[in-house]
Amino acid sequence: MNTRRLSAIALALVAFTLVVGMALRGSAVPALAQDDACPTAKDSYTIGFANLTEDIVFTQLVREGMVTTAEEMGNVNLVLADNRLDGATALANTENFITQGVDAIIHFQTDEAFGNVIMARARAAGIPVFAIDIPMPGATFFGADNYYAGQLAGEALAAWVNENWDGQADAMLILELPQSGPIPAARMQGMEEAFQNNVETPVADDMV
Repeated sequence: MNTRRLSAIALALVAFTLVVGMALRGSAVPALAQDDACPTAKDSYTIGFANLTEDIVFTQLVREGMVTTAEEMGNVNLVLADNRLDGATALANTENFITQGVDAIIHFQTDEAFGNVIMARARAAGIPVFAIDIPMPGATFFGADNYYAGQLAGEALAAWVNENWDGQADAMLILELPQSGPIPAARMQGMEEAFQNNVETPVADDMV
């Protein structure tokens, strides 16, 4: 699945959740039973999107996908921000979104230590939050099965080593991101286990 499609799914999920949430807030009748004239629904929604960074091609594509999808939906006003790979900046962006009165916030931020305070601010303002890639307590999570993704990477790496290095590597270097918590760690775990299980000669434990 490409980046554009992932962005489209994420933004559509946010818009759908907002519509259902407002319908439920205005009536005890299940949202799916209400017609298009539901008085609690809005003609348009303002959604804040704080990107992880604008310095990486992948996240640039995520932002472009969000913008394109919002334009195609026609009733979504997207407010953009850059988290700059920094938790404090992500918190400041949250405060800015709250000041602007957005209907929802989509956060792509990697500092687990700031997740609780970001969610506390948004919760106090009554604004739902959607977290991309790294979960935050109480936010709707949109991300991959990280352990499985790691397994796929480990299997591919082992296949390459088997074909090009006669199935043997002297060491394995794993670059982690501790500030993001257990989710990226699960990806690294899956990658290491799959590599060791599929390479012809596993790397010694003291060389990982």
